[in-house]
Amino acid sequence: MTSRFWRWYADREFNKWEKTVLWDMIEPYRRPRSFAPLISIYVAAFYTGVIGAAVTEQLYKVSVSTIGDNGSATRVQTHSN
Repeated sequence: MTSRFWRWYADREFNKWEKTVLWDMIEPYRRPRSFAPLISIYVAAFYTGVIGAAVTEQLYKVSVSTIGDNGSATRVQTHSN
């Protein structure tokens, strides 16, 4: 029983090693992976940053143009002379 187990284990390990050697030999001839998913992530991140910057700019403009003595937001009127 024990020798059968060790034989099974040895065969299993040898098969794993054989598969590894086989795939290592084939690896240089495989088609390169596509860059499309990576590029899509970069494009999505870029436009997320652009939208975030636009929202931040608008919020900054609103906070600069409002002032209040007791925390209430009242519009500041600018007069050009």
